[in-house]
Amino acid sequence: MTNSTNNVVHSYNFKPSEITFSKVKQNKHKGKFVFVNYNQKPLLLQLPKLRVPMGVSRWEDENGGLPKYEINVSFSGIEGDERIKATYENFNEFDKQMIKSALENSKEWFSGLTKPSEQLFETQYSKFVKSGVTENATYPDRLRLKFVRDINGTFDHIHVYNKNKERIYLTDDNIMEVFPKGCQAVFIIQAHNCWLKPKGEFGTVWRVGQAIVFHNEKPLEDFAFELDERDLEEKTEETTDKSEVPVNTPAEQESEEPQEEEPSFESELQELEISSTQKTKKTSKK
Repeated sequence: MTNSTNNVVHSYNFKPSEITFSKVKQNKHKGKFVFVNYNQKPLLLQLPKLRVPMGVSRWEDENGGLPKYEINVSFSGIEGDERIKATYENFNEFDKQMIKSALENSKEWFSGLTKPSEQLFETQYSKFVKSGVTENATYPDRLRLKFVRDINGTFDHIHVYNKNKERIYLTDDNIMEVFPKGCQAVFIIQAHNCWLKPKGEFGTVWRVGQAIVFHNEKPLEDFAFELDERDLEEKTEETTDKSEVPVNTPAEQESEEPQEEEPSFESELQELEISSTQKTKKTSKK
């Protein structure tokens, strides 16, 4: 389904073969890049609800600028959700399409290359789908998304909501609390651009446009019981009338088995759709 108002496409319906590119541009640092488009418009995708295992990562700008932030979202749960599975397949196909496009546009994109090849671009390309395989363990594959600041150095253009559709304004002070470790979120993301380096290195920057974040319920801490006097009262009476005590016959004792109750689970929160026309409650900035 595509939202006709803002051209947001669900990631599980995304067709990577239909992406196109702008002419080569140059940023203020003289780095080259191209814009990535879809149906002649910016590529905007809505992801299914995905887990955020490690929260938000922060690092300092090497040029002395404002701190930068990124977030990794996991494909855990792919076996039980067709939308996550289709999203995963589409983004792997997107990576293949980017390598194919680099070969087709190599003269324009990479001025320093004399012998471009598919094998070269496979090694030089920074994939969108990051492998979860490490030396010590294997985790679900993941996506890396960036929080890109606006021209004023803020995140005010990134609309983040809680499960009640209340607006949360991101700042440097709260961004890591808004997306804590282990939370889940629905993101609308944009392929910001594809950066290019003369010797064939390239990759796409995916930035967060909007998000709905679902925080985990707070775990029980310390002594969480609520007792009254009846619970604390020590009972000393013993039953002396044997007629009041039920006694099983040997046959009954052998046939009865303990009954285990099925654990009850809270039903999953219904999937929330982001709409630019919905009214939101404005919460105070920190």
